[in-house]
Amino acid sequence: MVGLPHETMEDIRETVAKIISLKPFYIRIYPLAFINGTPLADMYKAQKFVPITFDEAIHRAMLIYLNALQHEIKTVKMGLTDNEVIKEKIIGGYYHPAFGFLVKSEAFFHAVMAKIAETGFSGEVTVSLNNRDVSHLLGHKRFNISRFQEEGISITWQVNDIPTSTFLLRCRHKEIAGNVFDALSGVWRQ
Repeated sequence: MVGLPHETMEDIRETVAKIISLKPFYIRIYPLAFINGTPLADMYKAQKFVPITFDEAIHRAMLIYLNALQHEIKTVKMGLTDNEVIKEKIIGGYYHPAFGFLVKSEAFFHAVMAKIAETGFSGEVTVSLNNRDVSHLLGHKRFNISRFQEEGISITWQVNDIPTSTFLLRCRHKEIAGNVFDALSGVWRQ
């Protein structure tokens, strides 16, 4: 679970290290949600802790997800689904019906940006990728496309028969291959 009261990045690192050492068959990643009528919701209402931002919850979940995936530990679920919660009772936290998709899109964005930074690509960049990854490249409501544009990158894409979670970047006459684990470069790797 990400976003617990007083959680630090060191806590996330320890969580990842323990997951890797235990080598479970699979994990589930949930963001904290404050359900009205619970002691945690009371703490939240009384401002006994300041929650992290939604973006930070996505980022922390991404780090857990990628490190687990890198060690061949499946993540079978990220976030709460509509049938698991009573939305009217959520008073805060990080609930989003597409939480898992947001985490995977965040990973794809950071992976592509890491390779762009490594190569110094700018301007128009073409991403070749598996059809199943196009939505991760685009992001929720095309949010990643806007983020690329803010970085001075105009992204186009073409679907190729390559493994999921991998991509090939082309800019002018240069090419570089990457994968979703490139998102961990510059952040930390367990």
